[in-house]
Order: sequence, then structure tokens, then C-alpha cells
Amino acid sequence: MIIDTINDRYFAFQQKHTLWRYCYTSFIAHSISRTIFAPLERVKILMQSQNSIINDQLRYQSTSEAFQRIYKEQGLASFWRGNLTNIYRVIPQNFLKFAAYNHFKDVFLSQKDKQYYGYDLLLRNLLLGVCSVFFIQLAIYPFETVRMRQICDQKKYFYPNQFNGFSQCLYKIFKKGGIQQLYKGFFITNICIMPYLVIAYTLQDLIKSQYPTNTQKFEVNTFIYYFGVAGVSALISSLITYPFDTIKRRNMMSGIAGFEKQYKGLFNCINIIYQREGMKGFYGGFTANLFKIVPCLYLQFSIYDNSRILCFE
Repeated sequence: MIIDTINDRYFAFQQKHTLWRYCYTSFIAHSISRTIFAPLERVKILMQSQNSIINDQLRYQSTSEAFQRIYKEQGLASFWRGNLTNIYRVIPQNFLKFAAYNHFKDVFLSQKDKQYYGYDLLLRNLLLGVCSVFFIQLAIYPFETVRMRQICDQKKYFYPNQFNGFSQCLYKIFKKGGIQQLYKGFFITNICIMPYLVIAYTLQDLIKSQYPTNTQKFEVNTFIYYFGVAGVSALISSLITYPFDTIKRRNMMSGIAGFEKQYKGLFNCINIIYQREGMKGFYGGFTANLFKIVPCLYLQFSIYDNSRILCFE
């Protein structure tokens, strides 16, 4: 059903093997972008989760200090720790993301019978986002668990490194705690990530509906237009929902690597972060995030709209 949705909605001209060509193009684009921005991603995640995995006297005080210390203490290559896992998950994630989005869009926003307006449209967009995100996360969550463990595996503090690669990390996590350990924090993660994607995709569709453009051929102004749409959507949604991402990562890393479990649940985590660190605690690593969020999300959004234009005509 989902494959039919992709073929009908993405490739109306029905070229042979266009689905797989699309997946290949998407994989290359995402792999390159994630590799380029991997250092920023690692610094961001360490700044977000360091209160759960790093002793007080060793924590980073700023983004610039984090870059300097990681380079000095762990070496240049350490900035790409966990990047291969991030690339591996592109294959299922990139396929499922747009497939699920368009499939559930047909379910909740079918325009064959009627148009939707006001609160009815808002509710349908929310249901669309929630269903899409849950479906995607159910499939790729173990990749996120492995990636987080690799990124937060710091040679100086946990010598030798606990994990030497994706397969070993996956095996050790599964051996220690089974499938439950691979899905640790799954419920909280879905609560925290849903607002981000719901806002991002809703904003994108809203902006595009207000400012339609011709996408039948590639033009410079079309390229700039989509960059602007992705940028505005990403910045607004990131600013609003970044605290949810911090809460998600704190819960995922709480109680590992010899550190005590700090949080008993979602609301307990929010309360502890606010009491100990204030609002600033919810935005750890946000500076690093700003430098990567716009170009990365631009690729995610524009692949759907431009892959046919750039690759199949």
C-alpha cells in the first residue's frame, strides 16, 4: 500500500525503477549532509545529555569549549563517532518518512470528496503527523539507540571505548537488556519528537499553499523558494520543540555507563532539569544545532519536491 502511494504520488509518469532511483538519490543526499554536519550533531547531543553521562567537573561550559576539548582529548575522527549508524538508518528512515507521510495524507487529507478548513484541517494535520512519526520511529528506533550510545561513548572518560562499531554496539545492548533495552525511552521519544515533525511539516505545507510556485522545471528561484520554506519551517519548529529533544536524550542516556538513573519519568525529568538548570538546561547545544538545522532539513524537504526534477527529466 505504501509503495503504491509513493508510485502514485511521487512518480506519476511511472518510469521503470523510479522508486529505487529515488531512494538511491535520497540516500546519497542525506549521507553527504549528515557526514558534513556530524561534528555539529555530536557536540549538540553531548551538550544536551552531558548532565546524565559526564561528571560535574568535566562538563562542557560552551559549544566552543566542547569543540576544543573533544578535538584535544579524543581526536579529530571522534567528531564522526556514530555517523555511520546515522547513515545506515537513512535507508529505512528516508523511505518510510515520505512514504508514511503521503500514505496518511491520503487517509486524513483526501481531497477527492471535500476540502478541509479551520480546526478540522488542523486536527487532521496533527493526526497525520502523529501516525507518520509513530510508524517511522517503530522501525528505526534501535538505530537511534545505537547512535546515541556511540556518540556518548567518550574515550577519555570510559577507557577503552565501550563500542567499536554498529554491530558490536547493537549486540552488546541487546545482550545486556534484550529488545527492551533497544527501545529504551521509546514512549517518551515519541511524545518528544512528534511536536517537532508535526510543526515542521504543517508549516511547510502552509507556507507552500500560501506561496505556490511552478515545480515542473528546475529554476534558480524555485530552488531558493524551497530553501526558504525549509529554513523557516526548521527554525520555528526547532525553537519551539528543542526542549522536547533534550528531554528525550536525557531519558535515553539516564542510568547508563555506571551513572545512576536520574529520572523516573517524563514529568520528573522536566521538573529536575528546570529546578537544577533553569530554562537554559532545555537548550543545551542549541547553538550548534542552529548551524546545521536549516541546510539539513532543506535536503529532507526538497528531496520530495526536487528529486524528480533533478534526476528523472
